[in-house]
Amino acid sequence: MKKLLPCALAAFSLLAFAGCSDRSGSSRRSLDAAVVPGADFSLSIDYGEVRRSPVAGSIRKDAKEGHREYRETKIRELEAATGITRDDLEVILFTADVDDLDLDSSNSPEEAEKIDAVLALALGRAMTPEQLKAGLETLAEDGESATVAEGELRGRPIVSVRPAGVRGGGLFASLSSDGKTVFLTPSRASLEGVLSREEQGRTERYPGPLARVEGELSKESQVKSVLVIPGSLREKLEERFREAEAASLKKPGAAVILSFAAPFRSLTSLSLETEFTEILEISLAADLGGEEQARQAAALLQTLLLPLLKARMAERTGASPADLEGKITVGSAGPRLLITVRLEAEDVGALNL
Repeated sequence: MKKLLPCALAAFSLLAFAGCSDRSGSSRRSLDAAVVPGADFSLSIDYGEVRRSPVAGSIRKDAKEGHREYRETKIRELEAATGITRDDLEVILFTADVDDLDLDSSNSPEEAEKIDAVLALALGRAMTPEQLKAGLETLAEDGESATVAEGELRGRPIVSVRPAGVRGGGLFASLSSDGKTVFLTPSRASLEGVLSREEQGRTERYPGPLARVEGELSKESQVKSVLVIPGSLREKLEERFREAEAASLKKPGAAVILSFAAPFRSLTSLSLETEFTEILEISLAADLGGEEQARQAAALLQTLLLPLLKARMAERTGASPADLEGKITVGSAGPRLLITVRLEAEDVGALNL
């Protein structure tokens, strides 16, 4: 239960591989309310489109036996506890402002409470507070002991999950006014913020840098994620880099490794998008702040990483290296490092994704 919000995301996502209905206007407004002020990280997943794609069926069919059994067990437990079936999950939206993240204590409950973050799960039909509590109790059973408690915030019922013996932190949850969106947050303050925005019909737009990067992603991609490195985090990363440089003077081998990381020193943003059709296409872009840095990073990855990836894929799929040409590409465009992976259904099955 040390990472309750990621665990909740993973567990509720188990319900995702099934049909989907259209999102109502009220559900859309609830999702918009989940955008936190000053967001510099976003993740959106349109599971309806994913589930309808041919390649998604290959992922489900060829999943490892142990993974499949675990997933099905958790699905049955959640469905029994909540009455909400796998057909009901439509969209996941997660946004966060990580500007105040302390890299030295990022796993502490107290540090998690400083992050304004909201995970919103849009459902095809309404959920009750009782069902929400039952679902969270099921999640709380899957790990360290925790206390699940009911409460009230802004006149709305809420549920909190707190790890036993830990001060601060936890998971806070509530429902949208129509019951069709679940809000999960790492702090009471974040939950109050999203409920307030929904009540007032006040939604936040992505800040300029996040909106710009997100706007460059394909409208056809069902999974989109963007991280814009905030100034305070860049300063902390630069401090870490300088510390590593000082340490490398005493360790020649470390200096070589550090030189490989040098092109990434000016990283300003990362984006990931995935498109599910007859094939699975995954695209990663990193803005390294300059064309030279992007070219250097691409050359390093083409020399060091690409051969290893192709060898691993060839081993898993039985294909020859020649057959894998074009399935993994590394390059650059302006200041951006670009990595693309294209997998056909048989590749996905052979890799047991």
